[in-house]
Amino acid sequence: MYFSVYPQGTLRVGTLETDHWDSGEVQTRSTFKRHAKGNVSIIECDPTGKYIILENTSGSIAEDVSHFEIRRVIDGTQAFTFHLPSHSVIHPHGHLKIYGRNAGGIHSPPDSIVMESHPSWGQGQVVETFLYNSHGIEKASHIQTTVASSR
Repeated sequence: MYFSVYPQGTLRVGTLETDHWDSGEVQTRSTFKRHAKGNVSIIECDPTGKYIILENTSGSIAEDVSHFEIRRVIDGTQAFTFHLPSHSVIHPHGHLKIYGRNAGGIHSPPDSIVMESHPSWGQGQVVETFLYNSHGIEKASHIQTTVASSR
C-alpha cells in the first residue's frame, strides 16, 4: 500500500517499507504508515530526529497551520508537543520543514522553521507523529516502525 492523494477531506493511507544494512552486520527494516484528513500531510520524519516535513497537497489553496500542534510518541511514551507559530502558512503544493534546535536547519519561514524548544524530534523503534489542528482534531499521522536484526 502507498500514500495516495484524493480530494480534500478524504482519508489518505499508505505504507512504505525500506531495508538498510549498517556496517555489513545489522539489517534494519523500517515500515512507514501515513494518513491525512484534508490537504496537510506529514510526508517525512527523519529517522534520526533531525526534522519533520509537512506538505500541502492542494494545488490552489494555501493552508494556515498557525497554532497546529505536532505530538510525538516514541516507543510508547509521550515525548513532547510542539505548537506551530502564528502566521505559519503552507502554500499550494508547498512544504514546511521543521528542524530540531541542534539539527543544523535554517529558520527561514515559510519554508523552514527551527523548533527551539527541543534539540531534536527524537528517535526510537516505534515513532508516532500526529498533527492536530487548532481545535484539537487529528489531521494527519506518520508512524514509523524500525526492527533491527543481525546477519
